[in-house]
Amino acid sequence: MEPIKVLVADGDDAAREGLCLLLEDNRYHVAEACRGTQALHLIAMFQPQVVLVDAHLPDSGGFEIARQIKARWPAVKVFLLDVFDQHLDEALATGADGYLLKGGTAEELQAIIHQALTDVE
Repeated sequence: MEPIKVLVADGDDAAREGLCLLLEDNRYHVAEACRGTQALHLIAMFQPQVVLVDAHLPDSGGFEIARQIKARWPAVKVFLLDVFDQHLDEALATGADGYLLKGGTAEELQAIIHQALTDVE
């Protein structure tokens, strides 16, 4: 079985690197982007099953990037990341598959990714 490919798009270097390390430690194949335009380019090349997008991503904003991802690659599971849960309705209106609070545990993140990919099968 091939490792699950996850793209992490977050403009905050520390947050992005932390998520990437956490995912790599749990045997996910990870790519990272610090801007929305870079994330869109990487999706075409890397072909991830899951994309984690910061709601406040620099340049286009996370909500707009999530909208574009779902329009161009509807099978990709997209989760918006935020520090607060006040944008849940806006996140779901983008077509995103979920909304995650930053600072959750590794187990919570893995469970959400696993569930999203299981729902497809």
